Amino acid sequence: MFCSKCGKPVNQTSVFCPHCGNKVPTSVTPSTPPVQSPPSPAPVSPPTAVTQLHPHFSWKIGVTIGVAVLVIAGVMLGLILGLSGGRNVEGIYVWKDTSTFMGVKSDLVETLILKPNGVQTLKSNNGRDDDGTYTGKDNKVEAVWKANVGKMKFTIVDGNLVDEQSEVWTRQ
Repeated sequence: MFCSKCGKPVNQTSVFCPHCGNKVPTSVTPSTPPVQSPPSPAPVSPPTAVTQLHPHFSWKIGVTIGVAVLVIAGVMLGLILGLSGGRNVEGIYVWKDTSTFMGVKSDLVETLILKPNGVQTLKSNNGRDDDGTYTGKDNKVEAVWKANVGKMKFTIVDGNLVDEQSEVWTRQ
């Protein structure tokens, strides 16, 4: 008879296998050795994830960094939009005088150029050119010239500027 565990021969009167110590059943077993299955391979541990975070990195740090980035982006956007009151007023605006005085039609054309950072230039075909500054807030624009013209206030209507005399400066 053979041991059911190690497959080595065991005396029929033995209670335990003398080779491995396995308890031998009391029933008679055939005198051929048992067929042993091939040894099972050693268990394979799962691969370690490459994306594991550093042991000292906490999810709280990640959330804090994310919030900080959003706050900084919001402040920057607020500053950018704050320069023009939330509207993009920068551009070129043209006003043409279409009036007639004593039978003579006016040919005056003025161009107002609103540049970034509040700088503006007024160009006129009558030589009244001037530079200055402007501010934009809540659909209002105020332009201040250094010399000739002085100060003008505009309202933004359909993307154009309308001055205090209701004259439309068309955005180009």
